[in-house]
Amino acid sequence: MKVTTEELDTRELLIKVELDKERLEKAMQKAAKRISRKMVIPGFRKGKAPYSAVVRYVGKKLIFEEAADELSRQILREIVQDLDIHPLGPASIEKVQEDPPMLVYKIPLQPLVDLGDYRSIRIEPEEIGEDELDGEVEAILRKIQMEQGVWKSVERPAQYDDLLVVDLQLNLKGKKFHQKGKNLYLDRDLELIPGLHDELVGLSAGEKKEFTLQGPPNDPSSKVDVSVVVHEVKELELPSIDDELAQSVGDYESLDELKQAIRERLRAELEEKANERFLKKALDALIAGATIKFPPILLKERVEEELERIEKNLKRRGLSLERYLELKDITYDEFRKELEANVKDELKLALVLREFIRQEGIEASPEEVEQAIKKLREEEKEGLSPEELKKRIREALLISKAFDRLRSIAKGELEDKEAETSTPENEGDEAEEKQRAGGEE
Repeated sequence: MKVTTEELDTRELLIKVELDKERLEKAMQKAAKRISRKMVIPGFRKGKAPYSAVVRYVGKKLIFEEAADELSRQILREIVQDLDIHPLGPASIEKVQEDPPMLVYKIPLQPLVDLGDYRSIRIEPEEIGEDELDGEVEAILRKIQMEQGVWKSVERPAQYDDLLVVDLQLNLKGKKFHQKGKNLYLDRDLELIPGLHDELVGLSAGEKKEFTLQGPPNDPSSKVDVSVVVHEVKELELPSIDDELAQSVGDYESLDELKQAIRERLRAELEEKANERFLKKALDALIAGATIKFPPILLKERVEEELERIEKNLKRRGLSLERYLELKDITYDEFRKELEANVKDELKLALVLREFIRQEGIEASPEEVEQAIKKLREEEKEGLSPEELKKRIREALLISKAFDRLRSIAKGELEDKEAETSTPENEGDEAEEKQRAGGEE
């Protein structure tokens, strides 16, 4: 039996097996015997027909196919063991040839990831600017000021940013809409019907106005007849931004204390977002520098798993996948293509992180896993078994540690730490060991 192998770019192994004629002949004899047990061969009892009689009755081709089916499984087991192959999944038989007798298998191999020189990745950390913080603090103070403001009646014509209390009547294509005592805020950018607020600016309490406007954006060719009675004009009276405002919104003694609290919270939020962006850039660089190969069957399985998860989630919401696609206005092929692209990106990330964790020797101790379980007891409500919960938490801990390690690499901190461990004292110990080794020789 001659075996030749070829590793494909798709991370699959193509195996060609030229069958020994003697082994094939024995297999065909056994196949003919099995067929004679299942079928009635004229002139013979079941299982008693000779090989030549079976060949005449069913044809040599059928016997070969029966023999090849059994033989292919035997040979595959032998090959996997002899070549020490660790398949990702079951092999497929690509070709069965009778003359010359040959079997061709395709075996999906384990993913292959080469991270390259990932230790050279460097990303410049973002600086949190003080001017940016100052502007954000002032914006939040103004928002607090607005929230603490009080609407008070004024005896003057309405202007933008006022609040009007009105009776409003609209007539659109014969359909009338009437609202009494409606609060209408005169916003410069957002209005019920384009041009409405322009018409109301300048009106005072007790005045009535009738006018016609162009229809709403979804029906611009129509006309809307409007009748408005203004009952009250209100303006927002804003408190001063001072110690008293600070004391009214929390446990703060002064405005400076409130500013400091806002500043610290903002800095933490901005640093968290900057860290997320930094990590994304580092991950992108890690993936870009890596060579990632995996068989198509792995992506197909992941896509099917994700599709099943999506369908289950939709079902819980009372939707079918077909209805969901109708609402999204996309075809199944478009949806599948987008899903496959997303799953492919996630698969690459998962494979790269797994290899990164392996190369960096990152581990999660049983104690760390148990401690994390105590913090995530609510996950048990999802029906996870203790073993599955431990597995998920361990994976989460490893990924978290991998992210921390990658950040250190990208910032150049890991090299600094490693350099610190190589002290003159350590170098002296190494020199002494070498000297002793030389003396022994």
